[in-house]
Amino acid sequence: MKTLRQEVGILLQDLELELFKRLRKVFAEALKQSLEQIDDLILKVRDPRFV
Repeated sequence: MKTLRQEVGILLQDLELELFKRLRKVFAEALKQSLEQIDDLILKVRDPRFV
């Protein structure tokens, strides 16, 4: 039983690490898009030619 708990614990830990990696990528992409939108808005405010 102890070995089974250890194996399940290892599998859950691996799953958590993989989920964290994927969520980090999703978050980074969302942040990148948000910053690009903010950058576009700043350009529009500073120079109307960018509208």
